Amino acid sequence: MGIDPKHVAGTDDVMNKFSAVLAGLIPDGTVEGGNLYHIITAVGGATLRNYTTLRNAFVFDDQVMMAWSCRNLLELQLFTVFALSSKENAKTFADDRLVDGKQIIEKLIKLERYLDPTITSSPLDNLQNTMTQKAISEGITRTRFIDTRELAGQQGMAEEFDTVNRIASKLVHPTAWSLLTDDIKDQRFPQAGELFYGTGAKYALTVAVTVQDHVKQFGMRHKP
Repeated sequence: MGIDPKHVAGTDDVMNKFSAVLAGLIPDGTVEGGNLYHIITAVGGATLRNYTTLRNAFVFDDQVMMAWSCRNLLELQLFTVFALSSKENAKTFADDRLVDGKQIIEKLIKLERYLDPTITSSPLDNLQNTMTQKAISEGITRTRFIDTRELAGQQGMAEEFDTVNRIASKLVHPTAWSLLTDDIKDQRFPQAGELFYGTGAKYALTVAVTVQDHVKQFGMRHKP
């Protein structure tokens, strides 16, 4: 397949306008509005950064970075559609920052102990306590964060999610295949760059449209 330069230019234009929309958003002074503002600017900003990486990698046919960005953009689309579909979903997504954060800090503490088994305490312990207390104060009792593949299934994209993740994993991770074919780099699959760009751009555009439609209809309020 070939990517029409007009398509690339059009996507660039949409993403530039999306950037301007995000820059113009302001919290409305309410807790609900502040929380939604945080979600929208977080997923929107990450989408812009990953699209920029995808776009630059497309110019240089860096298929590893394109695969990485494409996978990230898929997950950002899933999060955006999920979080903006209801107030309950937005809270679930926001709560996951502590559910996931607690798991990360636990693994960091283990990693620290692997590096130096003599350590008995560290600032990471205090951070873990703070994060735990924050979760308690917000009434978060879940120990499992929402799975992105589950979101993909809910949005009718399970097979596409599996495909993108498998391809990205094969290209990004050091495997026998990736290591022993690295000398020919992107000549391994000459057309893959266009596929990665086209697919990743589709996800980025979906985020931009979803956010802008929500803001236009509901502002900094959840969908009724």
